[in-house]
Amino acid sequence: MPMPVGAAPSRAAASAPTKTREEVLEAVKSGAFPLKDNERDSLRNRSTPLCGTPLRSLYTLLILPLALTRIVLFIVVFTSTGCTAALAACLPARSCGRRCLLAIAMRGIRAGLFCLGYHYIQQTGKPSPEAKIICSNHVSFVETFYLTSILTPCGMAEIETASIPMVASVLRALEFVLVDKSSSESRAKAGQDMTSKLSEKDAPQFLVFAEGQTSDGRQVLAFKDGAFRLGHTVQPVAVRYHRSSYDPTNDPSNMVWHFIRATFDLHHGMEVEFLDVTSKEADETPSDFAGRVRGSIAECLQVLLSNHSHDDQRLQRRCRKLYKRPPDDLAWAMPETRTCKLLLGLDLDGCTDAARAYVSRVEASQLEVKDVDAYRKALDVSEADAAALWASREGPLAYREFLVSSALGRCA
Repeated sequence: MPMPVGAAPSRAAASAPTKTREEVLEAVKSGAFPLKDNERDSLRNRSTPLCGTPLRSLYTLLILPLALTRIVLFIVVFTSTGCTAALAACLPARSCGRRCLLAIAMRGIRAGLFCLGYHYIQQTGKPSPEAKIICSNHVSFVETFYLTSILTPCGMAEIETASIPMVASVLRALEFVLVDKSSSESRAKAGQDMTSKLSEKDAPQFLVFAEGQTSDGRQVLAFKDGAFRLGHTVQPVAVRYHRSSYDPTNDPSNMVWHFIRATFDLHHGMEVEFLDVTSKEADETPSDFAGRVRGSIAECLQVLLSNHSHDDQRLQRRCRKLYKRPPDDLAWAMPETRTCKLLLGLDLDGCTDAARAYVSRVEASQLEVKDVDAYRKALDVSEADAAALWASREGPLAYREFLVSSALGRCA
């Protein structure tokens, strides 16, 4: 499954800016960094279990024959599409023969979505040939498949996807750039490869999901600005889903079941809107350009902007490993790592260290503090710092308080 991402090297590995004690406390006091934890996990899939309620159980039983038929058809279509793409990949790049085979493969991708219940997808606007880059918000594999099927684009995909035989054939045929997100060298090389492909005269459009990961679509996450550094024209794309009992949000923990689960609902609603092509203004930085494109997508979808990024997903995965028995909901483990870095001077490793201290208190059931002295001991901060933080908090200890504690410890 191709999952194109922005090509900018992640800044997680870069050293976080040093902050003074006064700057950290001011961030808390001003409300820029509230001490209350995030309450909604915007990365979590919320599909209703097939037997979650009596009514849903009856519906599952009735639709089971159709679901099994869909699964078989999807496997057939998926396999034939992969074989067609494999043949296309054997032909010279952008030759007439490869184009013809890719046209067939792209129809196979759309047929696969039909088997999963995406019978009709409402599309507003059209892809513009003037745009070198197509940039969409990212919720699910579905928009990846759909946009690929109608654009036949190049793009960027996580290297793990190349381990799926049929998907690997499609990626090769479409000349996708593969990237290992955990490797700074791989990210840098992928950025160079993307620049090289976009500079080619007859290059296909480049499909970018600048959020770098999926979310539940109720917000637009922070954009990576790699694709916006090149100065090419960009066409934003806004994708929205009409949710039923099936949540299209990607479920990385079990993508096979995520595909199967889609067949157990009769139909899934989806809208795709192609917005006006835009280009970088003369006095605009790549980050500002990315922000403007991001804002246009959010405005079209009428959703909020979020400063969550791919590092929040990485942090959440690390936090899950800290538990002996991790809970399903880890909304607290998404503190907006970019904000932590900007206001507290904490990088991903610093956030992980704070999470380790917090989880130890959670598992020991020691989140309640009765007075400022107990609060000081729990966070291991000075009396002055404890008093300053005590005035801005309420309720049980929060993970964000341990983040502030860690930041203050670095100031000492």
